[in-house]
Amino acid sequence: MIAVKDNENVLGWEYNKSNQLTAEHQNWATIRHRYDENTGLLNGTKLPDGQWLEYHYNQGQLMGMTLDHQPLATFRWDKQRRECERRQGNGLVNRYDYDNLSRLTHHQIFHGFDFDSQRSPTPLWQQDYGYQADNQLSQIRGNAAREYQYDAIGQLTSVGKPEHHQTLTLGS
Repeated sequence: MIAVKDNENVLGWEYNKSNQLTAEHQNWATIRHRYDENTGLLNGTKLPDGQWLEYHYNQGQLMGMTLDHQPLATFRWDKQRRECERRQGNGLVNRYDYDNLSRLTHHQIFHGFDFDSQRSPTPLWQQDYGYQADNQLSQIRGNAAREYQYDAIGQLTSVGKPEHHQTLTLGS
């Protein structure tokens, strides 16, 4: 599809020879996308106000984003290519840990990170995740704690805070 028009709005899209979206038009606004010639990865988006959102990669993995050369976010990945840290321009830092089955086991959010000073952020929030032997999520400990129960065929039957459960009724 390259265009949609009704009595009030016009939407349009442009694509390159590789069938990648290069422009999105909506009435007066246009967003343009550019791609790396070698990898085909999206490396920039020009916003309607003229600002550039740029994507930075290392071996195909997103490492960071900038808006008009100002850092928005940086990403760190482990050897299994799982995100283990995200640092945002607003000072928030998310950190993630996984078990040997690649299940999320720990998530922390910190505040106070500064791209320039690298000062230590202040912990704000954390959750630890527990799993049953069949890999079903059984509990979340920490902020917004939850417990999950399942029937014999693995359908979720109960969700609740550790002190209060809500039983779910499944229709047939």
